[in-house]
Amino acid sequence: MLSLFACSLALARVQVNANMELNGPFDGNVPKPESTLGYPIGTRITTYRDQERAMESMLKNSGGKARRIDYGMTNDRLPLRVYAISSAKNIARLDDIHKAMAASAKSGTTPSADTPAIVWVNETIHGNEPASFESGMMLMYNLIAGKGTYAKALDNIVVILNPCYNPDGHERFAVGYNSYARGDFAPGNFEQYEAGLFNGRLNHFRFDMNRDRVSFSQKETQEEVALMQSWRPQIYLDQHGQVSNYFFPPNPMSINTNVDRNRLNKWTDILGRACAKAFDATGWSYFIKDEFDFYYPGYLDAHSALSGAIGITHETDGGKELYKTREDGSISSLREGAAKHMTTALACINAASGKKQELLTDWASFKRSAVTGEFAGKFKRAIFQSRNVLDLTRLQNQLLHTGVTSTLVSSKSSIQATSFWSGKQEDVSLASPTLIVDMAQEYGPIAKALIEQTSDFEKQFVDAQIKKKSSAPEGEQYPGQEGIEFYDMTGWALPYAHNLKAWWTADTKTIEPMSQSARITALPESEVGYVLPYTSQDSVLAAADLAAAGVKIAFMRSDMKLGGQTFDRGSFVIFKIRNEGDLKAKLQHEMDTRGVSFVGLPTSYPDEGREGPGNRLSAVTAPRIGLVFGNGAQMTASSGVWFTLEKVFNMPFVSLGAQALNSNSILNSYSVIIAPRGSGASTNQKVKDWVKEGGVLILFGDSLSNVATFSNGSESRAMPGSIFRAKLDTRSLLSYGYEGDEIAVPVSGSTFPKARKEGGGVVKFAEGDTKKLLTGWTWGEETEKALAGAVWLHDEPSGRGHIVWFAEDPCERAMWPGLHKLLLNSLVLLPGN
Repeated sequence: MLSLFACSLALARVQVNANMELNGPFDGNVPKPESTLGYPIGTRITTYRDQERAMESMLKNSGGKARRIDYGMTNDRLPLRVYAISSAKNIARLDDIHKAMAASAKSGTTPSADTPAIVWVNETIHGNEPASFESGMMLMYNLIAGKGTYAKALDNIVVILNPCYNPDGHERFAVGYNSYARGDFAPGNFEQYEAGLFNGRLNHFRFDMNRDRVSFSQKETQEEVALMQSWRPQIYLDQHGQVSNYFFPPNPMSINTNVDRNRLNKWTDILGRACAKAFDATGWSYFIKDEFDFYYPGYLDAHSALSGAIGITHETDGGKELYKTREDGSISSLREGAAKHMTTALACINAASGKKQELLTDWASFKRSAVTGEFAGKFKRAIFQSRNVLDLTRLQNQLLHTGVTSTLVSSKSSIQATSFWSGKQEDVSLASPTLIVDMAQEYGPIAKALIEQTSDFEKQFVDAQIKKKSSAPEGEQYPGQEGIEFYDMTGWALPYAHNLKAWWTADTKTIEPMSQSARITALPESEVGYVLPYTSQDSVLAAADLAAAGVKIAFMRSDMKLGGQTFDRGSFVIFKIRNEGDLKAKLQHEMDTRGVSFVGLPTSYPDEGREGPGNRLSAVTAPRIGLVFGNGAQMTASSGVWFTLEKVFNMPFVSLGAQALNSNSILNSYSVIIAPRGSGASTNQKVKDWVKEGGVLILFGDSLSNVATFSNGSESRAMPGSIFRAKLDTRSLLSYGYEGDEIAVPVSGSTFPKARKEGGGVVKFAEGDTKKLLTGWTWGEETEKALAGAVWLHDEPSGRGHIVWFAEDPCERAMWPGLHKLLLNSLVLLPGN
């Protein structure tokens, strides 16, 4: 046993010396990162500030071959920056190159022959994948100081190196790991366990930013996308870890059709062969065309490809620990993983240099197809409508974060278009607030990928999944069916994510933009009071703000017609006589900050019926919200709702430890407690007693059996994440603010509990043969039958309180703004009702 241990230790020492100087001889004036750090790369996890010291030292002595570009700040106040690296001649004219790329992209013309191509190298989007973090320093050193094989590549290439996309997550991981790191690699060693509370993979809000390029919710995403799209790289390399063997493209199916599959496959083959040649020379193993698909547009590689680059992901097998024992007993090391990343980055840079003009020509062709709209076929324009323009500006801003422009219009004309909801051709009146998104623009491929309903999987891929489905008899548990080949969700289309009326059309006729003066900005006069119509999430948020500010406000429990206007149930009423002092100032503040509009009441006398706004009203009280974050060792799945409450809703809340749920006095401080998966709240008797006394408990994805007695429902083969059509029970308070009874919801998993005959199902799937799938992958009739009669949102009364159960987190990845009102109604309207 001792000799085996010694042998393994010796092997580890060999691996730690993996060569990271591949471009020698080197300029002695450029300090090696190791000389600045004071230790060899791979012997500890380098912190952000130490990396910055090393890179700034190289920059200072680069002889004009590099420039730092700052582009933002993280939530934890760490700077976001990239380094442009090339020949001194190219760096001197870097601003001109930047302008030349923009001009070529917008016109779809190939840049001049003396224009270098741009290769973007991204490191450490996942902070606990440190091999790329360490690699970035040595890549910069090889490019700046090296005079060898790769030096000439910089005449043709500008490398933009982002050495750390996710500083916040990396710092949590680095500080924690370094505090107990010993270099152990025996199976079961403590170093392989990362503290769940800190989870360095994720950013400050615990978002996986390699899934964020659909919602574009995180500031790191927004700022990096803006910078990347302004530089318009031809290759975007995103380096990750940690897998059992190194991966580089070509990619497996399915590949999103909007990236131009032929172009992507051509160049990933060229770059893949260059990486393979470098690895074969070293004896390193690797794999291609497996696991890491290219379908979901929220990945960095897929999004950058939709932007025009050849997006590629590399996954290394070294790190996150200093050393790790493989299944065959050999040892991988952090240094080896970093060396592999540096090797593939250099191989891609060199390959791009050798085919620079061909690369630029193919890139310009992609851009030309985008700006002319040729790529889109008949899907030339998307049309969105809402009764409240705020819903449309929310979508407009989301698209703008990825360079997609759109226009708000209001016109007396109409247009023929195909409905996303019915699939039928309709004559669409443009009199309501309307958002137009034309595909003929530089980032049209991104717009189409995010908006379109069609799930265009390759036939070969579909056939393979069906074959896997039938690879074992129905019901067999072992060995069972082969796993399906989806790496992430398959349904995200924005018309459904926002729950907006939407159509698509080939008609691109000119429509006049909406007047900027359309929104009411001044509070109307009234002696009676005001109505705030519930037409968007901003309405209920403004109501919560006003209640918190001491305003006496209530909501209508039925539709009412007053002063010639009809107000839907859920609309909010403020009587002047019940509110003294600075009421007008408070209402005006909400108009200015939330963008809402109030209607002045000329009378309380109803135009129809026997009840005016004095009856059938329920008071709104300021919600006192607790969100269960975790237990001190592990966090709950609270990231989405944490971010949504803090940054989207701007609502006050308190982060609770799970232990607080055992204290009656603490529980009684809150009117609502949100308990994401992992909180244990649904089985806590004190929480159940608190609910009976009037509390509202909101559960995301917890076991429904902990709420009430439910039928287990039907099972289907696991869904990778698609969007389905469901029905709203319009009698429920939770449905207020929605138009009609149809709603789109995300579905994943394999078991779908049936709605109870006793009631409480707020969102359910229709019985019978009504088609439920809206977009994404499905197992056809099997999935449709499993969902028939299933419940997605349940409201269970308990004593004077309620337990509200969501099948899926409505805030996950900040992707589902169309579900926000369901959550807000649970927070604001349900307590006390």
